Amino acid sequence: MGSVVDLGAIDPRPVVPELEDVVFTPGKVRWEKALEPVVFRELLEMTAKDSLQEIFGDELVRLSETAAAVPKGKGVASLGVLKIDGGKDLDIRSDGSSVRCTFEDPDLGILSLKVTDLRMWRPDHVTPAERGISAVRPLP
Repeated sequence: MGSVVDLGAIDPRPVVPELEDVVFTPGKVRWEKALEPVVFRELLEMTAKDSLQEIFGDELVRLSETAAAVPKGKGVASLGVLKIDGGKDLDIRSDGSSVRCTFEDPDLGILSLKVTDLRMWRPDHVTPAERGISAVRPLP
């Protein structure tokens, strides 16, 4: 996170909704530099959207308290940055076997979604990493 890397030659492979997908050769990836925290934050703020539908498209619908999805072959992205500002609560916690992020989306309401970020898991990818979970907090 917060580093600039050169992927080398890429072969774009966009398939809705993974429009950002590319194929590259991992052995050709080169780390270039770490961004200053202020610069990294500015980049996040420039790309951040206010709602999940803004990120993933109008086809995104709430399926339950713990799920939202876009129908297969629909949507405009598979990755994005969601702005959680001072008016919204963000809660990331573990029950010992899963990690969930609870927040209120302006279009979909309160959601409690599964977190797959590897920083939230121990190396076995099964046990939640409490240190990683407690380190997450919204930017002021």
